[in-house]
Amino acid sequence: MQEQQRSLVTRAAISIVGTTLVVLGFVGLFLPVLPGIVLIASGLAVLGRQYGWARRALHRVTPARLRRDPEPNTEAEAA
Repeated sequence: MQEQQRSLVTRAAISIVGTTLVVLGFVGLFLPVLPGIVLIASGLAVLGRQYGWARRALHRVTPARLRRDPEPNTEAEAA
């Protein structure tokens, strides 16, 4: 029971932190104080631990020379 609660709390924390970083990143695109692109990429990296759509979006915005993993297989995730 505690393990399920811990898993739920972990998933919620990942979602909250990732979403917050993405939102701050979009705000940072318009404010010179915040590094917008960096925050968006960081938020997508955090959300990518849990969501396939975020992993694919991060793969599209990250330059090929900075990637550690090959392109995600979208056909396998869709099935």
